[in-house]
Amino acid sequence: MQVPVSLMVNIPATADINQIETLIQQAGQQAMRTATQQAVRVAEEQRKSCPYCGSEIVRGEGTDRRIVLTKFGRVVLALRRLRCQACRRRFRPAEECLKGLQGGNVTAALCEACAEAGARLSLYDRGAGAQGLMWRANQSRTPTSSDESGRQSRGAAANRGGQSACGGDRSTDTTPTGSRVARPRSQEAEAARGAAGRAGWRMGEES
Repeated sequence: MQVPVSLMVNIPATADINQIETLIQQAGQQAMRTATQQAVRVAEEQRKSCPYCGSEIVRGEGTDRRIVLTKFGRVVLALRRLRCQACRRRFRPAEECLKGLQGGNVTAALCEACAEAGARLSLYDRGAGAQGLMWRANQSRTPTSSDESGRQSRGAAANRGGQSACGGDRSTDTTPTGSRVARPRSQEAEAARGAAGRAGWRMGEES
């Protein structure tokens, strides 16, 4: 079976590569749809005998419109109806060619492409759903002892930072206390007694 198909593409002189690609793709898809229609017509011409009794005495009774969905678009077919003059039964000679549709209107190639696209979308949804579940699990996770100790250590560090910002560590606090006041006073008394003793010793020598 040979099906001649002509292809004519009108491309504007100012079109860029993206526009050229789109126009050629559209023209190619249209050519493929036309080739499908012609191929089905040729198949009808080759099958004019009655599939029930084998008689070749048939009469045409119009056409039936059939839409077939393919990878290159929607193809509209005008299927011939024939009636056998021997057994008086009606048939469509293209039925043998279209039996691969199994009573539907979607080709096997398009079904496979849709299945692959659906599988990729399902994997994407599962990945996104898993990420969402992990996020919700982390949000609702019950705090453990390690989490509590980490929170306490972070709080202590924050308190130390606040004390430093307000004037330093409490270890360098110079607020007067009883022991801090008593220590300088005892040292002053010792110095006074020593000075008095030295002065008395000098007076004894002079006398």
